[in-house]
Amino acid sequence: VRTGRTNTAFSLHLAPLSVAKILRSELFDQKSSVICTSATLAVDADFTYFAGRTGLFVPDDPNPPQTVVVSSPFHYEKQSVLCVVTDLPDVRSDSFLTQAGRAITQLARDAGGRTLVLFTSHQMMQAVYQAEQSHLSQSGLRLLAQGVDDHRRSRLVETFRTGERTVLFGVNSFWEGIDIRGDDLSCLIIVKLPFAVPSHPVVQARSERLQAEGKDPFRDYSVPQAVIRFTQGFGRLIRSEQDRGVVFVLDKRIVTTSYGRLFLRSLPHPEVVVGPLQRTRERAREFFSV
Repeated sequence: VRTGRTNTAFSLHLAPLSVAKILRSELFDQKSSVICTSATLAVDADFTYFAGRTGLFVPDDPNPPQTVVVSSPFHYEKQSVLCVVTDLPDVRSDSFLTQAGRAITQLARDAGGRTLVLFTSHQMMQAVYQAEQSHLSQSGLRLLAQGVDDHRRSRLVETFRTGERTVLFGVNSFWEGIDIRGDDLSCLIIVKLPFAVPSHPVVQARSERLQAEGKDPFRDYSVPQAVIRFTQGFGRLIRSEQDRGVVFVLDKRIVTTSYGRLFLRSLPHPEVVVGPLQRTRERAREFFSV
């Protein structure tokens, strides 16, 4: 609902709980062969989530889909380092955003800008923006934020690419589909693991449907969806065989929970460093100095 000076406008948004049957009957059953390809279809080299959500897989299918994971042409173990920061508060703590904001400023300063920070909500991003803008400015860094400095993704990305000592805050669409090559982007910060909000109407409805089918909504839906989103975000850093950079994860659930290992195992084998902020900063500085 949008209320203006003279009138009120209503908009209705609909989303199917599942597109599996539609795709199965209207696409896959109509073709002799279909190829689905992307860098982020598998969760820990397993295509069950994608195949089930799209209708490629159905129980007792006499011709199940053939799947293959093709190795990347990039040498992630040499081109990238994944740093998991373990001494920040739990993400559910009231102090997490304050401490995460301070860490973001320190990490962006170490990288001399050239930093993309991915958030999972506009509210979280705006809170860190307001708290750290002056601190970043005092460090000689320019801060850009989606929906604050510009709503157009392409314009923000171009400004970031052509600017010097620039930090870019992004939400939603910035987790995928942007291509910043070379030294313009050398540091990527993932603030929280990208789980969908459980109270969102579509998420809630899909979870209820899975429960009715005897499945676990968290294990069978929330986790694989978040893993795919996470790998998409990670993929913003290395875009060519010459790119190098560091990814920081400020959400320690990736190493303290049983499901966290799925996130790590779904990545293309970067060097992984786990430890307090100071230790991970030191490793990043070593990496940048080579």
